[in-house]
Amino acid sequence: MTSPCEVHIFCDNANRSRTIASKILQNSKMLEKKYNFYNPNSLAKQGLVQAEVALSKSLNLPLGASLNIAVLTKEQRGCIVPSGTILHKKEGNFVMEYRDGKFVPMAVNSLMSEGDTILISPCPTLPIALESEVKLAVLPVYGEVEIRE
Repeated sequence: MTSPCEVHIFCDNANRSRTIASKILQNSKMLEKKYNFYNPNSLAKQGLVQAEVALSKSLNLPLGASLNIAVLTKEQRGCIVPSGTILHKKEGNFVMEYRDGKFVPMAVNSLMSEGDTILISPCPTLPIALESEVKLAVLPVYGEVEIRE
């Protein structure tokens, strides 16, 4: 996608003007290729979101330096647990809570996940099991279970 623009270069040296114009053209073509919505290799086509950030104060970084920022996209309250503690059933999501010597399912809402962790609500107040879903599902069948430390 191209947008026509006109650049006026004022310089007392014709060779230097041509060099500058060549660099502008080269960089423009590189940017057009990189962000072109019609090019399958462009960043825009890969689903990467672009945003402009206005800083409240300047950063002491060299020109062209890379900077990684974290952007808060959603805010929730709950407890972060390993994803291996969640049992997914058709009735909903559960953690297996160890209560009165038995493992019992406790219904939870999965609010967010990142990597190997999940934010859930409500927060369990007792210990919960961490295992594969197959093993989590059969824990209540065992009845009384003694946990040794």
